[in-house]
Amino acid sequence: MCSRAFAGTAFAQTTGTANPSPLGTPAAKPAAVATTPPAASTSADYRLAAGDTLRIEVYKDDPLSQSLQIRPDGKSTLPLVADLPAAGRRSMELRDSMSTALKDYTTNSVVTMITRRPMLPESAQAPALVKRDPQSGASQRIVAIGGGTGLPNLLRGLRPLVFPEGLCTDATRDRLVAVVATSDDGGSSGRLRATFNMIPPGDIRNCLAALATDQSQMTDLFQYRFGAGEGLIGHPIGNLLIAALTDVTQDFAHAVELAGRILGACGVVLPATSEVVTLVAEFHDGRVLTGETAIVGGGGTISRLSLLPERPSCSLRVRDALACADVIVAGPGSLYTSILPPLLVPHVAGGIWSSRATRILVANLMTEAGETDEFSVLDHLLTIERHVGRQLFDCVIYNTSPVPERLAASYAGRGARPIVTGAFELNALERFGVRAIGVPLISEHPAGKVRHNPDRLASAIAALAHGTLGAWRVCAEAGGP
Repeated sequence: MCSRAFAGTAFAQTTGTANPSPLGTPAAKPAAVATTPPAASTSADYRLAAGDTLRIEVYKDDPLSQSLQIRPDGKSTLPLVADLPAAGRRSMELRDSMSTALKDYTTNSVVTMITRRPMLPESAQAPALVKRDPQSGASQRIVAIGGGTGLPNLLRGLRPLVFPEGLCTDATRDRLVAVVATSDDGGSSGRLRATFNMIPPGDIRNCLAALATDQSQMTDLFQYRFGAGEGLIGHPIGNLLIAALTDVTQDFAHAVELAGRILGACGVVLPATSEVVTLVAEFHDGRVLTGETAIVGGGGTISRLSLLPERPSCSLRVRDALACADVIVAGPGSLYTSILPPLLVPHVAGGIWSSRATRILVANLMTEAGETDEFSVLDHLLTIERHVGRQLFDCVIYNTSPVPERLAASYAGRGARPIVTGAFELNALERFGVRAIGVPLISEHPAGKVRHNPDRLASAIAALAHGTLGAWRVCAEAGGP
């Protein structure tokens, strides 16, 4: 199985995991392959303009795709290959120029199609990137990927936007889908995992609670954690309910679906894998630690993260959700224990890569001591690319508001610092073809914790998808949601 590293690395042919080239260094030309590329597409020919985003299809051994934006200077960057004049040209003419440029760096690679997509003007509304299905009347389909505290926080903001009436049916439930990390091995989840050899339910339980429309007694009961009792202490009722339903149905994903219906969740929660997985981390000092709890407590810099089994199974529902999505969001959350684990599942990364959705990475607010010390937004993006072998995202949402001094001091005492995004990172992201969206996101809820404001983050994602970001920013900067 071959993978490709495209944006930000090169068109490099590798076996297993892609081997990215250093920034600015063309990849070595791989050996020629015998496969014959298809004829160039005869799709509609457009006159291109600054601000357009081009989705290009590149044929090598198998098709791959990438989004490139035409900058205000009228040029578009084919990563690590060339800056090509684009504005004012016809799309088929640019397609041929890109194919010619690629031949100096790879063999048997041609651009077979360019489709134009107007891209998010800052000051005026653009055509929506989110499609509306005329058959069902459904609005956008959003898939959110992650775990920990970040994913439930995002879902709390998205749920009322996707389901403004607080109601959903079987026909509309899949407008909002959470794909949740399954590598937790600590606390109640770890105990249930070890006892029943089941996928840990904790992160999934929190996502179900975030999607519940009735945020009162039923949700409180679902989240209630026993404080005493032999065998019960530390277990939330929701975890025990999911474990019981799994035992009855012998199907963890079905058990999660039943628990969601009991809770009245608006949306679908899916485990990222169909089997129990274990995280493995290799550290710069040579240590190899197994298990999420050991990795988090291990200290030191992680050089490589992987899963056991290496290629875990993934349900068809996850693949279908990614294929049908209009918006895919990864993060916020711990890079190594919430964001990367689902992306290491081949069908998840592959589904994002091949999706026509708007693909968004939500950057974290703070570094994590011993894991992402001194990391920038760019470092997060490069770490993901290095692990999955591909640049997966069209946009990055990053924070622009300052962390209150007393909170910053509190976090500094634990070795964490605010992530600041400056001109260097923004220029580098642009070179990658990734659009950087700055949004004031700091919230202190619960008290003493730095968190993304869920309503503001969800509103920014919706505005980005609908092409109304400029108008929304004016409202947000004036103190609106």
